[in-house]
Amino acid sequence: AYMSLPLIERGMRRVGPLWQWLNKPGPLHAPPRPDAGDVLIAGYGRVGALMGHAMGQLDVPFTVIDVNLERTRRLNAAGIRATWGDAASAEVLRTAGAQHKKVIVVAVPDANTALLAVTNARRLNPLAPIIVRAQSRDDLPALRNAGASEVVVPAYEGGLELMREALVALGYQSDEALQFADVSRDTVYEPGGLTA
Repeated sequence: AYMSLPLIERGMRRVGPLWQWLNKPGPLHAPPRPDAGDVLIAGYGRVGALMGHAMGQLDVPFTVIDVNLERTRRLNAAGIRATWGDAASAEVLRTAGAQHKKVIVVAVPDANTALLAVTNARRLNPLAPIIVRAQSRDDLPALRNAGASEVVVPAYEGGLELMREALVALGYQSDEALQFADVSRDTVYEPGGLTA
């Protein structure tokens, strides 16, 4: 479905008045700025917004790609460079400056979009670390093969934090619980490391 979008858009552009009407609400992305930062966050839902909040707290300028047009406009109005579009698209990634970023975070919830976003981001930027959110461990091999530097499964991370908190509540020292969680994390992300 995503592969046919450029063809559909080209066809709609040929129908001038229809395209102008669809495109009239305003610009779909902010013009490039030198202060757009070294970080690209693809997907600005709960996970991406948490990353953006952290970057803001650390005064690290960042750029966002999001498929939600209103959210993109709000971000641009707030002074955060945001590009509207599908992060799986090489054109959208290029418009957002993926080829120049030092770190790329792919926080989209859809596994197929994440895979295409990682693939295209890696083609545009062979050196930047690409950190991606995955839905399950089943997604890990494909995302790593596509060029992801780090793959994070939020459900696992949530479980590890629950375990750490439970250990502290049971009287373990905080650093002991953290160390156990770190060892468990390595096991969880290994192929065949966690059985259901």
